[in-house]
Amino acid sequence: MKKATVFIIIFLSLSMVSCANGYSSLTTTLNTSTTTEYQATQMGTPTTTKYQTTSSIETTAQVTAAPGQPVSIDINRMDFIDNYVKNTPTSASSSISTLAIYLAKPAQNDIEKARAIYSWVAYNISYDYNAYLTNSYGDTSANGVLQSGKSVCEGYSNLFEALAKSAGLTVVTIDGWAKGIGYVVGDQLSGNTNHAWNAVKINGGWYLIDSTWGAGSIDNQGHFVQKFCDGYFFTPPETFIIDHFPQTNSWQLLTQPISKSEFASLPLTYSGFFQYGLAFAGTYQPTTDANGEISISLTVPTDVVLSADLFQGIAEMDQTFTFVQKVGQQYQIKAVVPAAGNYTLRVYAKNSSDPGNYQGAIDFNIQAISASANLGGYPKTYGMFSTTGVTLYSPIVGHLSPGTVQNFDLVVPGSSDVEVVIGSVWNKLTQTNGRFSGSINISAGTIQVCAKYSGNQNYSVLIEYISP
Repeated sequence: MKKATVFIIIFLSLSMVSCANGYSSLTTTLNTSTTTEYQATQMGTPTTTKYQTTSSIETTAQVTAAPGQPVSIDINRMDFIDNYVKNTPTSASSSISTLAIYLAKPAQNDIEKARAIYSWVAYNISYDYNAYLTNSYGDTSANGVLQSGKSVCEGYSNLFEALAKSAGLTVVTIDGWAKGIGYVVGDQLSGNTNHAWNAVKINGGWYLIDSTWGAGSIDNQGHFVQKFCDGYFFTPPETFIIDHFPQTNSWQLLTQPISKSEFASLPLTYSGFFQYGLAFAGTYQPTTDANGEISISLTVPTDVVLSADLFQGIAEMDQTFTFVQKVGQQYQIKAVVPAAGNYTLRVYAKNSSDPGNYQGAIDFNIQAISASANLGGYPKTYGMFSTTGVTLYSPIVGHLSPGTVQNFDLVVPGSSDVEVVIGSVWNKLTQTNGRFSGSINISAGTIQVCAKYSGNQNYSVLIEYISP
């Protein structure tokens, strides 16, 4: 079998939500017992209207863009500010100045002022999707947006800038490109800029903010759904660059700015990546092994589980082409491709205690020159495999040859007994410090690895193989 040659398009380290000049939210059904909240809104390419900086304090051409130092943000204070903002009386929003005074009142520092303004704009301004579709934006001035309560990104940025200026902050609006509605990972960006966002200067350094993307999303029916997200408030530059490419390179706020083509090659992140705290394990370099496997490692919080699907175009491939498991403190994501071509590897995340509702986290673009050697793919895994943190060491292939002896080796946290079931024959694995192993004679048919957990008399199917 010919070894696969695969290029996977990726970058550095992230934590983002992907929406855009419009937004994308997510909905599909995984090949598991759960359903995702993945609703991909495909609306064509983003608008190419160029948004102009309107700051009367400083413009992006007049300032030196130096990143701010990492800051310690008090989560309790942010919650307090957000709750204060939610209770803003209607009378406070009668003008830019009165609203700025109200929002700045409880702030103990400039970070809290910026947070209050960010939260108010995100909570109170609706994205005008019809304006986006028709390229008829209406009044996008700060006063116009304050009065109408809706706009596109230009209006969000103008309003944020005006409120920040009135509250005594130093602020700019930044033009650039963003990966929004209709964007597919790997697409090259061209034409005029399609998005606008802000930066505020605090203690001599600049911090990035996108109140448009913090406001919500567009569902499959083309309706704006307000859902506050703080992932675009003081977003680290190395994270912001995943979805936002400024027209002026210095506003990347990176030590080594990237090119537009490099930006286009970065993976496409969704709300789940930020929401569940995913990150790449160290300096990430995608690899292919002797079987032509694509291998990715992510770090996730202990209460988060991952799943993945492989797509060719819009067609979802069989579950056996991907394999996801926890190995120590990291998640290992593997994929094989059945033929040459372009593929999307999509990773999902959810809390382990959540009975369903995986959310899209990140898309990787895979360019395969030839098929992988392992066309049998991987074994199927079932719900308890992920939620209990099972680690499978062998065998990690979907097809087991009849008449062979296979060594089964896996860690099953919380299990008192693990058996390999072939037909009506149950083969007990030996347990040593929570690790189960044993050599099993394989016969044709379906082979299942089942585990009994403490307090449960029934066995749960963890893994399934085929012996053709």
